[in-house]
Amino acid sequence: MARKYIYSEEKVLKEFVGSLISNLVVNRKSKTIQKLLKTDPVIRAIDKEIQTLNNKAIKDLQKSRKSNPLVDKMLKSIGK
Repeated sequence: MARKYIYSEEKVLKEFVGSLISNLVVNRKSKTIQKLLKTDPVIRAIDKEIQTLNNKAIKDLQKSRKSNPLVDKMLKSIGK
């Protein structure tokens, strides 16, 4: 029995953009990606914002680990 799958263009676009961003993050050391990151001002601004948020999240987690032993215990169990 044949099934028909209907999808909207929005779903395909979200999947494409999601895979593109994940490839950018994973393949950050690639020469092509490095060139793209250096030359495109929009991507460079977004990348800078992502790095800032990432650093802020790491600092907040480290601060939480020091002040709350429960958070420290949870993060240690995740890291194993």
